[in-house]
Amino acid sequence: MRLPSQLVAPLLALVAIGCATPLREPPPPLTAEPGTRLRDISIEKARALWQQRPDLPAVREAVQIWLRLAAQPAQAPDDQLTALTRASQAQAWLADHEQETGVRETAADGAVHAAQHCRERFPEQPVCQFWLAVGLGVQARERAALAKKAMPMMVEILTQVAAADPQIERGGPDRVLALVYLRAPGWPIGPGDEELGLEHAKNAVAIDPDYPPNLLTLGEAWAENGDDQASRAAYQDARQAAERMREQRHPDAPEWLAQAERALAKLSRRA
Repeated sequence: MRLPSQLVAPLLALVAIGCATPLREPPPPLTAEPGTRLRDISIEKARALWQQRPDLPAVREAVQIWLRLAAQPAQAPDDQLTALTRASQAQAWLADHEQETGVRETAADGAVHAAQHCRERFPEQPVCQFWLAVGLGVQARERAALAKKAMPMMVEILTQVAAADPQIERGGPDRVLALVYLRAPGWPIGPGDEELGLEHAKNAVAIDPDYPPNLLTLGEAWAENGDDQASRAAYQDARQAAERMREQRHPDAPEWLAQAERALAKLSRRA
């Protein structure tokens, strides 16, 4: 995995500074790519394809189904909300996993666009804002010129979402906010702050102490704050949690397990 995530695993390696505008009007209308052959158009089919990750073609098809569903006015509001948020999430995942730079950029842009449409249709739903922040993160990573304006925007959005609904994606607002603080440049260039990163990483673990991404983020936060012993303990907890989820056949568990193993190996080399 290239970062995360996200969503996400190391999601936000935002170190470049630029002056472009991260948010523009998303391209209308919201539709699937022309000529896409879809085996079935349903929320259930898209979910089944999403569960096949890390199979890239399956995830790409899930995105197209969700976009097609979101474009149908007759869809129930709950289904439209699900389609838009999952389309954004899956495209952020693709931006982490695709091999070609141009394809990653397109996926990152798509993650932002789907979240923008979600926010426009469901302005009262914090989950739309959450995936917008995630999309901005992967977009800024792929398009470095966006980072300068994207980072404070992400902090503002995620702070609001963490206050409104910290449970999203099992502590996602605090987890992603922690990664922004841990990986962004510090003042005066950016919002980076290791202590705030640790605070939000702890918040995410308090919300869901069994979720590997929360523990991986906590391990990174402790390391950035100079406590290798606490970092090692968090990564060991992440490894155990990932092993349990692998036994339950969670599709992301092998990736989380590999991240924990790499982090523990790095700490061992430093000792």
